Amino acid sequence: MRRHNRYGMVGVAFGCLGVALFGCEAIQSPSSELEKAPGSGAGELAGNAVRAIVTKQPATPATPAQPGRPFKGKIKSFDPLWFVSHFAEETCGDRVAGTDAEVGGNFTHMGKTEGHAAAAWDWGTPAAGRYAPEGPATGSSATILAAYPYDFCSAERSASGQVVLERKNGDQVFGVVVGGEVYELGFVRAGDAQEQFIEIDITGGTGRFEAARGRFVFHAVVHLVGETLMKGEILDGGRIAY
Repeated sequence: MRRHNRYGMVGVAFGCLGVALFGCEAIQSPSSELEKAPGSGAGELAGNAVRAIVTKQPATPATPAQPGRPFKGKIKSFDPLWFVSHFAEETCGDRVAGTDAEVGGNFTHMGKTEGHAAAAWDWGTPAAGRYAPEGPATGSSATILAAYPYDFCSAERSASGQVVLERKNGDQVFGVVVGGEVYELGFVRAGDAQEQFIEIDITGGTGRFEAARGRFVFHAVVHLVGETLMKGEILDGGRIAY
């Protein structure tokens, strides 16, 4: 169900999109209460999971051919500004979750980059399976919404679907979330992590990117124990023309 701008759009964001697009909607208990492996603390568990993920090659489809030059990037940091759980939205008959997040990293053509976006995904609509998660998937998945804005009923929050990437000199690249998939992972128990594939169309920008066009897929793996970003990258096949 799509609700149009009942509370007004809450700015633009980049998450998990994030993480954004990174919320804890996949589990009902706080991450601090997750089961731990015998003899392991949460930090050790997360560290082992990180090493397992970063050494595994992704088995995902390349982004469809686009004009322009390759667009790549690595995400080094993320900061969820808010998230809405699908457990809260169920009171309204929906199973949609979402988040607004800020990230930082390095991108081709941009150098050091800061990003901001807000997106939503529907746990009531399983992923089509276009992407193959690297982490231990549980079988539960969600489809990232392509129609925005999406206003939540359980909180005065709105996912805009808009993306802004900004380089150090202030030049910006604009984008919009056009779909994607989210997979629930289970390193120790089901729902202790998520893997997201967020499809973004580049729609313009400022400065040298004023006429930018293209498409890329943002791939993120987030362990909810300590909100650890295990992997954040643009998948091979991303393109930008400007």
